[in-house]
Amino acid sequence: REFLKHLISFEDILPALMAAKEYDPSTQQIIYDEELFDDNSGNWIRDVEPPFDPTPSYLEAHESYLSDFSAYQVPETGFIVLSFDHVSPNFAYNFLSLIISEINKWMMQKDLDESSKALAYLNDQASKTNLTNMNSSISNLIESNLETQMRARSNDDYALSIIDPPFTPELKSKPSRKLILILGTLIGGLLSLLLVMINHYFIKKKYLHI
Repeated sequence: REFLKHLISFEDILPALMAAKEYDPSTQQIIYDEELFDDNSGNWIRDVEPPFDPTPSYLEAHESYLSDFSAYQVPETGFIVLSFDHVSPNFAYNFLSLIISEINKWMMQKDLDESSKALAYLNDQASKTNLTNMNSSISNLIESNLETQMRARSNDDYALSIIDPPFTPELKSKPSRKLILILGTLIGGLLSLLLVMINHYFIKKKYLHI
């Protein structure tokens, strides 16, 4: 949740997650739900009851985020596949790129902070002890933390190395037109059958009472 809280601090992320209604391919712009978000003023106008606010909380955004974000590991290769579904293919591409970039920065900064604290402690301990064996162990730990700092500062793809970069799809991934057509035909057929059965039942009942 904290990571998403960080992500929605970026401009236009929260409205796109919580108020996107349609996508205009001709302008490549997101069309927002006018009952939720005023795109002209940039203000949230949704009508909600307390304890909720017009501006969605990061906890609300987290639910929407989880419903559209997918991550799984390929057992054969160990590769992690990330995907994000959205009405706007451009936003999906940009948001997924942002996720990857910020994960790398987030993990890099976390390891830098931890290794810096460890180095400060180890250097302090090294100055207080004269035992050869202890100094050797401390030196090894210092070397390990220095390597961590070197890797973090020299590699942008610190946590996730991109094998196949995000791309903007040319076609919608959903809803499936074929599936809609099949379901529509099936439902239409069932309704027709139901009407025939009802009609037959009432006609039969009418003749039985004559």
